[in-house]
Amino acid sequence: MNEVLEKLQVELDKLEKKKGRIESKISKLGIDPKVAEFIRLQKSLLEVEKDCDEANEKKIYAKCACCNHLMVKTSYEYDGHEGRSYTGHGCIKCGIDQNLYERCETNEERVQLKYMLEHNINYYYNEIDLEFGNHYLFLWGCKLFQQISEENKDLSDMEIVERMKINKKYIKQRQQLFW
Repeated sequence: MNEVLEKLQVELDKLEKKKGRIESKISKLGIDPKVAEFIRLQKSLLEVEKDCDEANEKKIYAKCACCNHLMVKTSYEYDGHEGRSYTGHGCIKCGIDQNLYERCETNEERVQLKYMLEHNINYYYNEIDLEFGNHYLFLWGCKLFQQISEENKDLSDMEIVERMKINKKYIKQRQQLFW
């Protein structure tokens, strides 16, 4: 154990020396006004990017919190060992999905998962008869819902769902593309 710690300490010391050399070079370059301005702007840009990321996370979280969830079936799994099948559910309006517990690929999904972990969501409340079969089709369905609602601001959520059901044949064709 001590050998491992010693090796790690040696590696850390090398990295700290390298860091010190780089910082020294940067401070020498910082004497030049143009380089100093570049460094200042670079730091400012990083801070603004961080602030943008935080604001976007708050917006995603608020979207989930303000949503009157419309739950749809998002996935099906069969456990041959237990002999049971499982159906995943998600909200077609805000995009939260039970599958996020297993897979979290994007920053938006990470924020949605945080929301889901902090709130007790009833996945069967307000469930509508619309099925997608897998997560990628569900994401496509969320985008379709969003597109219809943006193009038809006067439609209620259920009217949008009815339009999606009319296009169920199209949804079935999309499912075949993913299977």
